[in-house]
Amino acid sequence: MTQVVGTVPGLYGGTRSVSSCNKQMLIDFLVANQDKARAWATAEGITPDQIPAYIGGLTPVVLRSDTRVTNHGFTNGQADPYQSVLQAGTAVLVDAYGVPRARCYCGNPLTPPVPVATAPTYTGNPWPGFSPGTVTAVAPPTAPAPGNCLVLIDPATGKPFCRPLTTSGGSDTNVPPGLPTPAAASPTPSPPGAPSGDYVIKFVAPTLIGQGVNVTAAQCAKQFTSYPSTNITLIVNGTAATVFALASELIGTFDPATGAFNVTSKTFTRNDVLPTGDVVQATGAADSLTGQLTMKGTADGKGRISGTFVSAVTPPTEGCSFDFTGRNPSASPSPSLSTSTSTTSSTSPFTVTSTDTTSATPSATP
Repeated sequence: MTQVVGTVPGLYGGTRSVSSCNKQMLIDFLVANQDKARAWATAEGITPDQIPAYIGGLTPVVLRSDTRVTNHGFTNGQADPYQSVLQAGTAVLVDAYGVPRARCYCGNPLTPPVPVATAPTYTGNPWPGFSPGTVTAVAPPTAPAPGNCLVLIDPATGKPFCRPLTTSGGSDTNVPPGLPTPAAASPTPSPPGAPSGDYVIKFVAPTLIGQGVNVTAAQCAKQFTSYPSTNITLIVNGTAATVFALASELIGTFDPATGAFNVTSKTFTRNDVLPTGDVVQATGAADSLTGQLTMKGTADGKGRISGTFVSAVTPPTEGCSFDFTGRNPSASPSPSLSTSTSTTSSTSPFTVTSTDTTSATPSATP
């Protein structure tokens, strides 16, 4: 594991002029849910009344390397810390020192990793390319980012740019003279219409999958009315793809030649904390049902994507299938689509350990 200072130019990435987080959405949720706000504030070492200013002072970035942190769940009204490794490509909010403080798509509070006495072991499903020797840990705070600027690398172009502290993409500029500039990175292989970034997608009326025993057409229709449009983040890394959608993390493959991606979530049971906005609402004695989210799509080469989102349970296989179309606002803004950018759910950004579906967790104790 390599320890680095959080303000090192090029440590983090991000799509220029596009945010991977909605800070106000997280603030609004915590203000409306004081039990979670107290736990969240305790994890960050602040008081609940300081949450709006604290989150407002954070900056959205994307991890460029697998990064070890102290993550937190929410158990019995308390923040429940655990050691975790977040995969490269994960969107986080960092403070003025470049230290990760919140995970964007779920809002979990993050703090620096806790040292362990021996080499840690890892549990969970490692992603392709994961290696303990390449994990990064951000060093404890030393000094704020020079020039009030975090120098990020845009994965679509490989070029560095400046994101002023506390801003969310709208104030991104070229790196000012006098600030260290990292060497340009190789652009992430990706067709012109499918850069890593945020998309606004619209769903069309759902199709019922199966016989309608555990999942009914009425439930699918109800969920359709609850999110006629939503925001997703697509992160491409070679032939791997990650999508953050509806407070869930879906991981799978990407074809640079065609722009096609195929991603799935972790499986869950009815007794788990289900992803916010999940269209599956199992009933009766079906507590043993296993569910999974799937998204398949293709970029058209002009900043638009289309495909199908499926939420289904087994056995038997039942669920809802939604076709969708979407646009990357930064590629080709459209007045008919919202240009807000968010991978953080407004209804459950502070969840239990089911949110950390791509984490490899050190099991060694401090």
